[in-house]
Amino acid sequence: MHYDLLPTLSDLLGIPLLKDQGHAPIEGISLKGVLLGEKPTYPKRYDVIYQGFWPPDQPLSQYKNTSIRSQDYRLVNGNELYDHRTDEAETNNVIAQHPEVAAELKSAYDTWWTNNAPELPELRIDKAYPLGAKTGDKFTMNSLFYYDSRVCPEASKWFQTKFYRQDGLRDLLTDEAAPSPKNQPLMGSWKIDFLSAGTYELMLRKGTPTTPRELTVIRKGRAHAMIGDKRYDTAIEEPSDAVSMTIHVDHPGVQMLECWFDGQRTDGKPSGAYFVDITRIE
Repeated sequence: MHYDLLPTLSDLLGIPLLKDQGHAPIEGISLKGVLLGEKPTYPKRYDVIYQGFWPPDQPLSQYKNTSIRSQDYRLVNGNELYDHRTDEAETNNVIAQHPEVAAELKSAYDTWWTNNAPELPELRIDKAYPLGAKTGDKFTMNSLFYYDSRVCPEASKWFQTKFYRQDGLRDLLTDEAAPSPKNQPLMGSWKIDFLSAGTYELMLRKGTPTTPRELTVIRKGRAHAMIGDKRYDTAIEEPSDAVSMTIHVDHPGVQMLECWFDGQRTDGKPSGAYFVDITRIE
């Protein structure tokens, strides 16, 4: 698992891992023996998968969007058990046939939850992101940090879409460009703690540099930004990979920023800027 990397590097380099009483223990194991061609014996362990982001208006849930697995079984949401030895596709819930296995996995998960509970609130998207302490400071916001849209109240929220999946951005952009989009636009505001008043450049984009350009190109229309009650807009004269705008932050502090486009959907609805680079320029 990915969390075996740190213990493995620590073991290879002979640098002990510090134990911090204020944080959950390191869960990984060293794979040094495997890398050196040995045949080490490893203790039985469990792998936990837990939801990575939580919207600010939803409580943390112990048994929602989570799973724990041993070498042979996986327990999903506390009430579904799958035998990976015979059912890799997880089509047959066998919790009724193996209640003792489910109880073992649930107990291990409950222990994990107890150990990690103090840190889990950090997964919640409810903090303002500090930016602009000095000229040149830059940060990239994306739709996973959206609060509700102030421009389009009926817009989809990020957790109602598949944006958090690898194919989610592609599906969103494909639907947006369709002759008749099926989904509501994905839009939202970002909570930013501007550390200094000044002038900031916004670079509005639809995708990342690795997203196919035919999906991320911004068509003719207008680009908009709203910070507090101030609105800015600029014309998009030609199809572009990104649109640059300049805004002025009158005073430091926490403010809501929303960026969006017109002219991208055939139904006339606005469309969110899914990625925005924010740079203090003076």
